[in-house]
Amino acid sequence: MQPHPHACCAETQFVLMQTREDGPYVVLLPLIDKGTFRATLRPPRKGLDGAHDLRIRIESGDASVKESKWERALYVAAGNDPYALLDAAVAKAAALSGGAKPL
Repeated sequence: MQPHPHACCAETQFVLMQTREDGPYVVLLPLIDKGTFRATLRPPRKGLDGAHDLRIRIESGDASVKESKWERALYVAAGNDPYALLDAAVAKAAALSGGAKPL
């Protein structure tokens, strides 16, 4: 079964999917950038995006805080073991975001 972007809910925190039945897994993990901005994944907008597009939204939660570029918005990795892949992705995201340290 092919993953479909419309199955993604707004404010999705991460996506873990298998690329094919016996193939590798891919993780998409939105990041927190500079401690001010956070990213989330969103489905395509009806009639505005391509049917297979997955969007990323970056926001600060404060209308007065603006930025035009982000060095770190999305972590993407692939591997054959979904558990190891997710553990490594969480550790890497924490290091990139300067946030919490995973157990």
